[in-house]
Amino acid sequence: NVWQPGYGGGAIYNSMPYDCLNSTFVSNHTFDAPAGALCRLAPSTISNCTFIGNYLEGNNNPAGGAIANFVSDAGVSHGTFIGNTTVDRGGALYFAAGNTGTVSHCTFTSNWSTRLDAYAGGAMYADGGSSATVANCVFIGNWATNGGGSGGGAIFSYAATGTKVKNCLFRQNQARYGGAVYFYSGQSRLDNCTLYANTSLV
Repeated sequence: NVWQPGYGGGAIYNSMPYDCLNSTFVSNHTFDAPAGALCRLAPSTISNCTFIGNYLEGNNNPAGGAIANFVSDAGVSHGTFIGNTTVDRGGALYFAAGNTGTVSHCTFTSNWSTRLDAYAGGAMYADGGSSATVANCVFIGNWATNGGGSGGGAIFSYAATGTKVKNCLFRQNQARYGGAVYFYSGQSRLDNCTLYANTSLV
């Protein structure tokens, strides 16, 4: 599926509450807009879903290779994210400014942001004023490595009011700054996590 330039959600664009359960999103594509697969503008539940090879292109806010969240209380649980890509922020997940969300019991593998400056996030990006909690997740082999100053191989938190990461595993993620996690500013916290063989490509 391919969505028109300037809108978003290669597969789904929701402006009303809904549940997305036990579903698989493969190779959906958006150009010049957020969310390769799923763009959320209303409260929704995403659980036991798999996102593989969804991607974004263009220059106009292409954030969230798989999911872009523009609403508070945006939960994602027991999800699998493999090989999703964006040319901007959040290879798999993007939390827009001023919103809240929880990511729990998810696995992120080989997701990629190709953004050239520090504001990347190979798997996940939390934008200014957002508040995200990431718990019991695994991040393996995610990248923010397209030269320049790409930051946050797995997670980039930019001026978030509180990005809390707990009980997570980070292994073999890569970026120029913050091979696993880049906390740019704000009151963030890393608690009871394991970080193993991540790389900063200076």
